Amino acid sequence: MGGFADGLIADGFSESSIRRHLANLCHLNDFLANKGFSAEDCLREEVGHSFLEVLSKARTPSSLSPVKSSLRRFEGYLLDCGLERPSGAGCVYGALLEDYLEWLRTTRGLTDSTIKGRRCALRSFLEELGPLGSAEGMASLCRESVESFYLAWAEGKGNSCRRLMGQALRSLLRFCHERGW
Repeated sequence: MGGFADGLIADGFSESSIRRHLANLCHLNDFLANKGFSAEDCLREEVGHSFLEVLSKARTPSSLSPVKSSLRRFEGYLLDCGLERPSGAGCVYGALLEDYLEWLRTTRGLTDSTIKGRRCALRSFLEELGPLGSAEGMASLCRESVESFYLAWAEGKGNSCRRLMGQALRSLLRFCHERGW
């Protein structure tokens, strides 16, 4: 977890945020050890869902949001380290997200830290979309779906989080528009 913490420091996270992420990941680590999983296994979708299901029995729904955020950040860290999702554990939006991130890097010229932030922000949006989170599904996406997600997601979030998500959504929709979706 040292590399994960170093990445959070490099991305400018506050000490208290880093502590919160590491505390959440300690719970994940205990869960993985009790179930006989390795850290890489949290890239398997069912493992993450099982972990959140266990936590939901002991926590209120609103207290799960920071844990989900930590889990998504850790998954992003593992993917950035070169690990891949196990076969059969891919997600509907994986190809779309990777194409979008490459577009940000090459066409828009954004920095790696900005791209990491966009990846993390959009993962929750694309997960929420389910099957519509694919390239084909984006063509049938309507304004109301994006608005309802954003309004529900933004409740209780700070200005910087809302701004990041808004920027990420706008640029993803621009990318999709340029592709004709």
